Amino acid sequence: MGTTLNFVLKLSEIKNGKTHNINFKDWAIMQNIKEINTVELKPSDFDRAADLLTEAFFDNPSHTYILQDIDSRAKLLKWALKANLKLNLTPPKNIGQSFALVEDKPPGKRQIEAMGFWYPPQRASLSWINKLKSGWFMIPWKLGKQNYQRLTEVVKAMNQIEANVLNGKQAWFLNNMAIAKKLRGAGVGTRVLGHQLESVVEPSGYDAMLMTQREINVKFYQRLGFEIADKSLIGTGNNAFTNWCMMRHF
Repeated sequence: MGTTLNFVLKLSEIKNGKTHNINFKDWAIMQNIKEINTVELKPSDFDRAADLLTEAFFDNPSHTYILQDIDSRAKLLKWALKANLKLNLTPPKNIGQSFALVEDKPPGKRQIEAMGFWYPPQRASLSWINKLKSGWFMIPWKLGKQNYQRLTEVVKAMNQIEANVLNGKQAWFLNNMAIAKKLRGAGVGTRVLGHQLESVVEPSGYDAMLMTQREINVKFYQRLGFEIADKSLIGTGNNAFTNWCMMRHF
């Protein structure tokens, strides 16, 4: 399941009676964008998606708290993020619902320009088979004892915040929203997530939830109608970080 609209990167415009190609970045920053459509991630996309996520979250406060050694962070972060994609998005028993903007360049090798995925309301629990196939069972050994302990601490705190805010209700939960660095600030993220809220979340009748650890992102999500539902400090020591839980009500 997921948003399965076609996303076409090669657009054209007519000037002086002639057709001219518009490249992806030029298209993205045009003021007269008509629509943005997305495709679901395929397992063959996970490696490149993990590259995008690693760049986007390398200095994200929650990830720097968990992976405090800067020299090993990129390698460990990519492994964990890719394993998480495999865990949640591998068909046929994927519990997550992904969306992505992709560029087929070079031909046959899709580049991930923007992405995210939802946990739907009333989502199924992850099976041990999912965890085995994704490599998730290896995470304590891959990350190391201290990193894994901090990961467990963060996940436990965030799960408790989610439970407190929802108070037994169901909602869509947004994960791993990221935009390629070259496209940030061009309005692509606003249009991608706005499209998701309009086409996926609102028709379902459920609210949407997300968490962010960057104050600049709070303002971005507020422009899309999200409100702060909880603001908490997670972790201990100098690397403890602020976590914002936000809700979009429909």
